[in-house]
Amino acid sequence: MLVREEILRLPGYAYTGYEAEVKLDQNEAAEDLPPTLKSALFDKLQTVPLHRYPDLDAKRLRRSIAAHFKWPENGVVVSGGSNTLIRCLTIAGAIGRSVVSVKPTFPIYSDQARVLGAQLFEVPLKPDFSLPLDELRVTLEQHAGVIFLANPAAPTGNKFSQGQLEELLQVTSKNWIFVIDEAYHQFAGTSALPLVAQYPHVVSLRTFSKAYGLGGLRIGFALAQPELATEIRKVVMPFSVSSLQVMAAETVLELDDFFKKRVATTISERERVSEALKGLNLRTYPSVTNFILFSVPNPAYVFETLLTKGVLIRRQDHIKGLEGALRVTIGSKDQNNRFLESLRIVLGEESYG
Repeated sequence: MLVREEILRLPGYAYTGYEAEVKLDQNEAAEDLPPTLKSALFDKLQTVPLHRYPDLDAKRLRRSIAAHFKWPENGVVVSGGSNTLIRCLTIAGAIGRSVVSVKPTFPIYSDQARVLGAQLFEVPLKPDFSLPLDELRVTLEQHAGVIFLANPAAPTGNKFSQGQLEELLQVTSKNWIFVIDEAYHQFAGTSALPLVAQYPHVVSLRTFSKAYGLGGLRIGFALAQPELATEIRKVVMPFSVSSLQVMAAETVLELDDFFKKRVATTISERERVSEALKGLNLRTYPSVTNFILFSVPNPAYVFETLLTKGVLIRRQDHIKGLEGALRVTIGSKDQNNRFLESLRIVLGEESYG
């Protein structure tokens, strides 16, 4: 057999792309970088010797991230996207051991466990999407490896309390790397860094794809105590972060106020869209992210009909526990209006339901 059985059994990451005027399906930033910022970035690129390899482990960008977040430089790990860091963390702590996550959650955690042959435990969230602390505790006490917990959570959009996290941190302090995936933390106004500073086994996983709007450039980073970060860097492929990625990330870090305003706009729009969905008598789940999960009686019909009107959102109704659910990314005000107007039309059609 040419390929390992673990790989043959995998269905592969499921995402179907569609063409649509209003694209609200991947939790991307509402808008691209403004032309002036792009021009400044391209001007900087003119100074980069493209025939030379970048820093071995993105040391320059690590230094910038450390300064920005007031974190030790040796406690920063950078890679080409946080997905890559999920793989690196699984390699570092779970091969021959275990990966634990909840479900529903970001599928890359379980995918990488299966790809790398780690024992996988997926503990269902409670019906209100809160943490199943008792069930998690039993699993964590019996095994060792890496636990991945997205906070704020995806695809549900809620956040877990620090008290709940600390209960699990006590259980995992000896045998687990505890990864708190903070991809959406700017939209919630939360930070796991106080916990990372307190607990040597905790990692904060972050991305430039969401609030910073660099999804097309694939830049992720992790913040941990230096001793753990040093070990994680050993499994990041050398020279894997390009000079272009470094320059783009440094550029957006210098414009923190600009991106804070964008985040504030997204939060305001999130609340407006959420209230509008409730006004349509739809079950709308609380969100602290840049997306909203909501339920409809006929999700396939709503999704497909919205698409014919040029609006693309994401089906989630195939996921256990999310029956009937759709997910919409918060876009610009005009995009959100287009989505809401189209949805009102769909829900009012005689053929709906």
